Amino acid sequence: MKLQKLTLQGYKTFATKTDFEFDDGITAIVGPNGSGKSNIADALRWVLGEQSYSTLRAKRSADMIFAGSEQRARAGLATATITLDNEDGWLPIDYSEVEITRRAFRSGENEYLLNGQQVRLKDVAELLATSGLAERTYTIVGQGLIDQALSLRSDERRALFEEAAGINHYKHRRAETLRRLEETQRNLQRVHDILAELRPRVTSLKRQATRTQNYEQIFEDLHALLRVWYGYRWEQTKTELRQAHLAADQAEASWQESRRQVMAIQEKIDKLQAHIAETQGQLTEQQNAREQVREALEKARRDQAIMNQRQDLLQRQQTELAQDLPQLQEQQTAAQSELAAATADLDIAQTQLADAQSSWTAFRTAADGQQAEINRRRKELRQAEQDRQEHQRKLAQAEGQLAQLRERLDETTERLNSPVHWKRISPCLISKRGNWKKH
Repeated sequence: MKLQKLTLQGYKTFATKTDFEFDDGITAIVGPNGSGKSNIADALRWVLGEQSYSTLRAKRSADMIFAGSEQRARAGLATATITLDNEDGWLPIDYSEVEITRRAFRSGENEYLLNGQQVRLKDVAELLATSGLAERTYTIVGQGLIDQALSLRSDERRALFEEAAGINHYKHRRAETLRRLEETQRNLQRVHDILAELRPRVTSLKRQATRTQNYEQIFEDLHALLRVWYGYRWEQTKTELRQAHLAADQAEASWQESRRQVMAIQEKIDKLQAHIAETQGQLTEQQNAREQVREALEKARRDQAIMNQRQDLLQRQQTELAQDLPQLQEQQTAAQSELAAATADLDIAQTQLADAQSSWTAFRTAADGQQAEINRRRKELRQAEQDRQEHQRKLAQAEGQLAQLRERLDETTERLNSPVHWKRISPCLISKRGNWKKH
């Protein structure tokens, strides 16, 4: 016997794993009604690939799974495995024993295993078709199948004989081959249609191929030229960078020199301002002295007026006191002496006033000259400050240009190191020369 063992687990009434071993000769399975004898035959038919659930006395795939009882919960999947003896090679497979397993899940999915490897239903059907064990053969005869076969019409009985003889496999293969031939014929027709459509475009495609070849040659030439150009630009950028460094150093040195000059000018300005403050102090002292001289002059004038009044008084007294002439003459002589002394003091005070006015005029002239010098120094200071700001602006521009050159140098280095960049930039450069490309 070719069938050696049938193993069921979770299939219909077989909740636990159950093994059925078939020895040589006839094996009979007996039992009361409802004990599951027909389920064994259905399991054999099911594991061989039967897809008609009515033949298996069910309505859907979930009916193959143990539904549960009062003592046991329902199963999650049903498994049936048959073991076939293939010592004589009656199955076209290089195994002495062949195990075919079918599993059904409650989600409705089914999977097939051949010696533990997952396969398709089509693989199982092709393996069993040449041996007469396909799902539609009559190797397994169920209840009522004999009466059904005897009541068949002649054409239906012929189909039964052909299926029992095992030629349906070849008929299916013939139908599959014819279907493939028809599909191939339709594909050939489509190919002819495509060729008929493409033939008028062959010339255009040849031109496009020539253009593509020319484009590739031009692309390679452009790539080489771009390498030369970028090398030239690299050296030029390095030269410009060195010049920018030199210009920045020169600008820095110039700014430092201008700063030193500004500091020197600032020191001179501080000295001039100190000198001006000192001169202003001296001027204040001279003004105070002039005020004192003015006050002395006013006092001398008042004294002179008093003397004049005294002279008038003395003259009146001389007229009135003629008898006292000698005494009055003596008084007159004394008064004249006092007047001469006062007049001398007045002349001295006037001379001092003239000298003070001359000194004030000379001091004022010197102060005006110093003020002009201060204004000139301030103007030079403002010019130096403007020069310093201009140097700072040029230095900032040089630093900005240096930063831009560094960024351009980094971008150039990155582009030179990136081969993808050539493919991305070169078509853009070619597109910019669109007119030349068209020629």
